[in-house]
Formats: sequence, structure tokens, C-alpha cells
Amino acid sequence: LVESDDPDQPLLAVPVVAAAGGAVIALRPAVVEFGAVAGGAAAQRPLILENVGLATALALRLGGPAVGGEVTVLGPAAPIDLPPGAATTVQLRYAPQTGGESLAGDLQVLWEGGATHVPLSGLPVLAAPN
Repeated sequence: LVESDDPDQPLLAVPVVAAAGGAVIALRPAVVEFGAVAGGAAAQRPLILENVGLATALALRLGGPAVGGEVTVLGPAAPIDLPPGAATTVQLRYAPQTGGESLAGDLQVLWEGGATHVPLSGLPVLAAPN
């Protein structure tokens, strides 16, 4: 109710419509497991990003310490905007070096006003001799 100086209508009812909350990104699967991958070879796994929130996720991008070396992101070019209810799929590629260390890190998913992450795991193994 809003007070008014109108003597015929001192209180005025004003309808208000509001939505609380912002963008919320759900990730599937909750953990990306590449398994054992021979050094010099590669494995790919899909990652689905879905906006289950009430606002558009603006400038969505993926990164973190695990990305850029043995892990690369294939998919829509970042940054992207993801409206409520929309989803997109990216492919994660793991290409370990021969004799490298196990992959144990997180992929960061960032957008204006929010962030989440998904754990990554993989094991580099020696390629079978020919």
C-alpha cells in the first residue's frame, strides 16, 4: 500500500511482481572422470551446463588451473550468455603427456555474479608397445 495525499483515496494498492534470485548453473556430470589415458593419446567427455536459476548467466566462461595444459575445452566460444532454463554442452579433452602426473583438479565455471566448479580426474598410463 502507498499513502497518497488524495482525500478520496488516501491509500493506494499497487501490485508488485518480483523474482528473487539470479543465475544458478547446474553441471552434469558432477565429476568428470577421464579414466586411464595413454600418454600422447586423448579422451573426451561431455559436460552439460544448465541455468536452473531465474536470471541469465552473463559472460559464462570456463577455466582454472587444470585448463590449458592437458585439459582443453571444446564447445561454444566463451563468453556466452545462458538464459534461464537453457543448457549447453561442452566437450572436455584430456591429453596427458607420457609419464605425466595424475589429473586431479577442478574446472571453474564463472559468470557475472556467480561461480561453481566440477572436479576432474584422469590417469596417464604408458602406451602399450607395438
